[in-house]
Amino acid sequence: YRYERELARGATGRVLAVTDRGEIPRVAKVLGAEAGAHAQWELDALLRVRSPHLVEAIELLRAHEPLGAPFSVPRGAWILVEGRASGEPSAAVIAALEDDDRRGARVASATIGVLRALSALHAQGLSHGDLKPDNVPLEGEHATLVDLGAAAPFGRSTTLSGTLAFMAPEAREGERSPATDLYALGATVVAWATG
Repeated sequence: YRYERELARGATGRVLAVTDRGEIPRVAKVLGAEAGAHAQWELDALLRVRSPHLVEAIELLRAHEPLGAPFSVPRGAWILVEGRASGEPSAAVIAALEDDDRRGARVASATIGVLRALSALHAQGLSHGDLKPDNVPLEGEHATLVDLGAAAPFGRSTTLSGTLAFMAPEAREGERSPATDLYALGATVVAWATG
């Protein structure tokens, strides 16, 4: 993989923009050595779920030796490679639309795309767990739901993950269900509509 740039840095690791040997844009999620089980789970989940509104899983790698700059990956780290969603951040795309009718139409089409992605996840018994505008890039009318790092099976979890501003009250107590994702989608729609 060829390094392009760092896209994000969070509590669980870093997200890098990379290109594979075929010049196809990808995302490499660099996770700590302790994250191997969850990285394998995320890979398996993405391989089971198929939707044009979700990123595709490519492979899971382990850094047996440290990778120097610009990757800067320590020995033992896990690297989850996924498809890179094209497009721009949804909140910025929608906020840039000055016409209320166009903004409403874009919110509606983005919502439909996210609902299709959630339908595919929920059919496999999975909750996304961190639905928010930042995780929905838009390319034209096409919305893609990204970042399954907080995804989990339906039920109770002892780990709190997600973004509090978009989290259902029961999700703050560890509940994972279609309802908690739909609550987050509602909060996302409000954020899009109100800019």
